[in-house]
Amino acid sequence: MTNFSSPWRNRLGLLLTLVLLIVVNGAILLVYRVFYDDRLAALQRSKSELEMKRDETARALERIRVREKKLSNLSSELDLFFNETLGTRRERLAPLIEDLYKMTSQAGLKPGTISYSEASVPGAEQILMSFNVQGRYQDVKKLLYILETSPRFLVVENIGVSLNADQPDILSVAFAVTHFFRGEEARGPRRVRPAAKPPALRQAAAKSPATAPPGPGGAR
Repeated sequence: MTNFSSPWRNRLGLLLTLVLLIVVNGAILLVYRVFYDDRLAALQRSKSELEMKRDETARALERIRVREKKLSNLSSELDLFFNETLGTRRERLAPLIEDLYKMTSQAGLKPGTISYSEASVPGAEQILMSFNVQGRYQDVKKLLYILETSPRFLVVENIGVSLNADQPDILSVAFAVTHFFRGEEARGPRRVRPAAKPPALRQAAAKSPATAPPGPGGAR
């Protein structure tokens, strides 16, 4: 019995060492597993936060692009109105008179003459055009609509109506229409330049979402 148990007694230290190594490895794996789970959860939270910031930044950039487009369109419209619709007296007076004749002709009316007087107002020049037409009520109403909806920025200041006893269905109408010219020294509105994207927004928009770490088998 003594001889049989002697080899086990000699190997007892080795067995205890193996058991100790297994216990230590198990503890290390348990601690690593807990640490890995916590680290994975933290990285996933960071990923979600970065994705939210990325999406918020993308929405902010889209809002900036929309506002920039609106400003650009508004600037173009102001430039067109200031330089084309108003223009200077030297550039727009003759075409304006021609346009007025075309408008009356479009309504089926024909003024004998168009007279005008001028006055200076701050930053612009005012012209008051007067003319008389004769026609049916429907035609006069049509001319009034054309004048009021004209893109030439015409303001109907006064209308005088009289009846002809010999032709009761024909109206004699005196129109007084005002237009404004841009002053010779006035300048058009400054063009809006596209706004540069802030570096922080560009960098945030370019960032890709964080990825989860590798599994325990690939950890170092």
